[in-house]
Amino acid sequence: MTIDEFIKVTYPAALAAHKKYGVNVLVTMAQCALETGWGKHAPGNMYFGIKAGSSWTGKKQFLWTTEFLNGKYVKVQDWFRAYNNASESFEDYARLIATKSWFKPALNVANDELKYITVIKNAGYATDPNYINKVMTIVNSLKKKLILQ
Repeated sequence: MTIDEFIKVTYPAALAAHKKYGVNVLVTMAQCALETGWGKHAPGNMYFGIKAGSSWTGKKQFLWTTEFLNGKYVKVQDWFRAYNNASESFEDYARLIATKSWFKPALNVANDELKYITVIKNAGYATDPNYINKVMTIVNSLKKKLILQ
């Protein structure tokens, strides 16, 4: 999938999530791009790599992932939420951000991509210490692409 194809596929879903829950469109798309390699790897229609904790009652899958633990990157296996389609994945991601008390403050700064992803990262969304920089790099490339289209 090219970046242009990725945008065509994810922008409508990210925009719908924004309209319903108030999440930031560009950061949502950037997180998806980072998690899936620009849409190339989304087993089980998993576009955000959300772990399937004990309260998750939907479909799930056991996959390898890379986490940053004790100062180093390690490969681990864990349960992740799975979906019937991409729209369900975007909906679940947005609902998670909008309803969990530790992520919800991001909605107060949703118009500022850097502040928004910083709140989400610091609330425990990702273990990668470079997550914010990685997401913001993608946000900036998406901005350039969207301006040109």
